[in-house]
Amino acid sequence: MKVLLFITFTVLLVRWPGNAENASGIPQGLYDALYSVLNEGDYLKRNLQRRGFDTTIAISEIDPGIPVEYFHLKKDPKKDAIDQIIEIDDNAPVMSLVEPSGSWLFHVKARGKGVFSVNIVNENGKWVWAGTWGPSRAWEEVRAQYPESTGIKPVVIIGPTNRAYVHFPHINDHNLTWMVAKDSRDKIKHKLQSMNREKLNEMDVQELEDQARVLSNSYDSASIVDSKETLRYFKKVVVRSRERRAELEKRRGK
Repeated sequence: MKVLLFITFTVLLVRWPGNAENASGIPQGLYDALYSVLNEGDYLKRNLQRRGFDTTIAISEIDPGIPVEYFHLKKDPKKDAIDQIIEIDDNAPVMSLVEPSGSWLFHVKARGKGVFSVNIVNENGKWVWAGTWGPSRAWEEVRAQYPESTGIKPVVIIGPTNRAYVHFPHINDHNLTWMVAKDSRDKIKHKLQSMNREKLNEMDVQELEDQARVLSNSYDSASIVDSKETLRYFKKVVVRSRERRAELEKRRGK
């Protein structure tokens, strides 16, 4: 990787000094890793172009914001992964069920708009780039409800089938909502209203109904989802996965 440009590195240090990272719970070196990626070759121009943004945007115009730490459900390597989810206590506080994944996501902005997301992960004690995606509309909705200026830190948790869920510790210990952008939420609701149930099997219908129950309208305190509902949904998801796998193996055996 090319050496970080000195002038950009200086700007980074001014905006995000090491003590600011530590004080906010952000690991030392995380911002350095992001800017190292942004300064690599034509990375910035290429990713702006790929997503339809002005390629003249300069590093100095980049707003990295506050990175989001990703959590996942606690794992016991000695136990079956599905059984562990089935055995989860629905009444447990959400944060007692999860652990840091070592993965952080920067929702990068420029000129007031989200342009792309950069995933930085910890590998053997070093922060390294793990992927770049388009801007997260779902996260933008969360932050529209709770701007960074409020100091509120929503927690993102990766559940079964690698879907992202959001927990709001400032509201209570027992909320967990599927983090999905409005257009996708509307599609699920539309399917439920317009689908021909006679043409779908019972499992598919039940899946849509369960999905609708773990969605929020606006991520505010009135529309977030009780974690009991979501944890029960997790269990249904993995049980269905196991059943489908068993059915597929049965068909192959014929």
